[in-house]
Amino acid sequence: MELLLKLKQIVSTMLDSHQQLLQLAKEKQSILVEGNVSALQNVIGQEMKCTDFIHDLETLREQHIREILAEKGYHLQSITMEQFIPLLDDTEEKSHLTMLTGQLRKCVAEISRLNQNNQELIQMTLSYIQYSLNILMPKEPEIGYGQKSKASSIMFLDAKA
Repeated sequence: MELLLKLKQIVSTMLDSHQQLLQLAKEKQSILVEGNVSALQNVIGQEMKCTDFIHDLETLREQHIREILAEKGYHLQSITMEQFIPLLDDTEEKSHLTMLTGQLRKCVAEISRLNQNNQELIQMTLSYIQYSLNILMPKEPEIGYGQKSKASSIMFLDAKA
């Protein structure tokens, strides 16, 4: 029972950490719109710390689940929360863990959506920078005759989508 209590605490801490990561993703979105590079670097550093902590929590979660399952006579290396919860005997514990994992899943989906939007903002910014550089940089002078003499602009960024 003590292991199950620790597991619930770990999942709850994971939810808190993911909510913090969600806040950072929202901050990053407004920072990207503003174009504040130093603030962006700060948020990215905070995100990296948060994701490292979440990774450590995930390792602990897996370890506790293996120990709980070993007490019940199961010996599995990897199992999801959805597979684990039905194996519990206490319905109150099942419902609490189901609620926590549901909130965690929603938070992860929102983080994923915001990260996709942030990725699109970054791509648009890079395209705009490339466009601006093409306008500002002088064209190469035409040298030679015929088809080979067409001028081309200098490419600083490779804006592949």
